[in-house]
Amino acid sequence: MPEFSAPLKEVARMLDLVPYLSTHSFISLKQLADEFAVSEKEIAKELTTLSMCGLPGYTPYELIEVFFESGFVTINNHDPLDIPRALSFTEIATLLLGLEILRDSLEGELPGISTEISSLIEMLSRLSGASVTAEPDSTIQTTVELSRAIGSGTALSISYHSTSKDQVSTRIVEPLDIIESDGHKYLSAYCRQAEGFRRFRLDRIEVIEALGDVSR
Repeated sequence: MPEFSAPLKEVARMLDLVPYLSTHSFISLKQLADEFAVSEKEIAKELTTLSMCGLPGYTPYELIEVFFESGFVTINNHDPLDIPRALSFTEIATLLLGLEILRDSLEGELPGISTEISSLIEMLSRLSGASVTAEPDSTIQTTVELSRAIGSGTALSISYHSTSKDQVSTRIVEPLDIIESDGHKYLSAYCRQAEGFRRFRLDRIEVIEALGDVSR
């Protein structure tokens, strides 16, 4: 588990303080500091910060009320922060679209996870009333197949459409990496026919076939 920086630890602790104080009213400052394993000075500083937090508007009606001057801590006006954040239609649609793309990229590779994602999409669509459909993107499956070949070091036979010659040719390649340039993804590979390194645009690769031999 990564070690968080001091500011991140402080934020995480303050997020924990609100629900804790809501069920531990009038706890002493010392007990609270001991519970969160910090000094009384540190916990007092974080309680002061909490008193400046709340909902947009930031008037006394929206801010959390924290009292600890007597040595005992109480918290009021924190209930609005318990309300779950409501996503806009655009945010929901974006989330659904991302889930569909993720599901399609995993289909055939991790069928169990794909099924779980489909269930999540169905539930979100039903609860929100939103529905989106991702247009099939052949480069997603192409990327998955190429990544698998790169990882295993497998040579490939690809059918590639050359726009300059307007023809499709078959190449035997040894895939090295997938790179992105000018808004397009390319396969960087050693082409055995050309006896040199070449780049192939992913959306112009029509067929991919894994060969039995291994890349050099």
